[in-house]
Amino acid sequence: NSIYDFCNFSSCSILYDSKVNKSDDTMIKILKISIPFFVVLGVLVYFLDPISFINVMIFFIIFHVFIFAYDVLKKEIEIALADKYFPVFLKNLSRSVEVGIAPIKALIEISKEKYGEITKYFRVFKRKLEASIPIEEAFRYLENVFKNNRKIFTSLRVLSFELKSGYGLKEAIDSLYDFITKFVEVERERKVVISQFTVLFYAITLIVAMIIIILIKVLVPMYASFTQTQESTPICISYGEIYSLQDLICTFYIYEASLFKKEVTDTTQAYMFAVLVNLALIQAFFGGLIIGYGAEKSYAKGLIHGLILFAIVFSIFLALGRIGFL
Repeated sequence: NSIYDFCNFSSCSILYDSKVNKSDDTMIKILKISIPFFVVLGVLVYFLDPISFINVMIFFIIFHVFIFAYDVLKKEIEIALADKYFPVFLKNLSRSVEVGIAPIKALIEISKEKYGEITKYFRVFKRKLEASIPIEEAFRYLENVFKNNRKIFTSLRVLSFELKSGYGLKEAIDSLYDFITKFVEVERERKVVISQFTVLFYAITLIVAMIIIILIKVLVPMYASFTQTQESTPICISYGEIYSLQDLICTFYIYEASLFKKEVTDTTQAYMFAVLVNLALIQAFFGGLIIGYGAEKSYAKGLIHGLILFAIVFSIFLALGRIGFL
């Protein structure tokens, strides 16, 4: 109690609140540092060694995509945990109100319970109530935390209103509990259907990758032999220096082909090989986006599926190239 008397309750609550929200600002801080760093590094590398500039670009894209995917996945996990633990919070509140505990005191007591990874948010909520902060502001904090979870966000709004009115509080809490538990059950059944759709799209992506592998084995040697018998200008003339956008694209494709094949002797053949590989990779990534948005109406989940499919197809081509099959 002495520490709360020293900082007058509310200031302690704000300090603790900032510690919880500090993790949310981590991604922004990383981006503020990493983007200027990669820009400066890219400019320096471009003038010193243009070929290595491609490595910097690839690493820049992969690094930031995975940072974004990690942030999205973290939020998705928290939403899933909220679906699991928030009904427990409502059940505890209903029991406390039923035995005659005052609503505010009941909220403080049940917020001391453990609710998995989202316990920290209820600890902040408890401290706000202990600091005599208006209940609307305390609930506004939770609403902001769970704003991406519409059913919990709406439930908090309703619960805040019912706590202010005081009429039929237990019935309202029980109704919210039934609503969320039934909604979660429906979501669970919907995910079964979504999983079937996801497996189908993953299978389609693997089939497309197999077709591309066959085309590489047939078309690339055929096209290389055709260009050798005809008097035509190769698609890619230079390798090792960058003079124009076309040279940059050619260098990137030749570099990409060298990742999958041990030796690159014919630049035109390497160019065609990289084009076909990129078709498979692009289909994998955008196929993941279709899974996320088409099945779950979420570009964030689509990005995660796209990265997974991209990694799978990339690994297949890399493994086959390293063993000399491509």
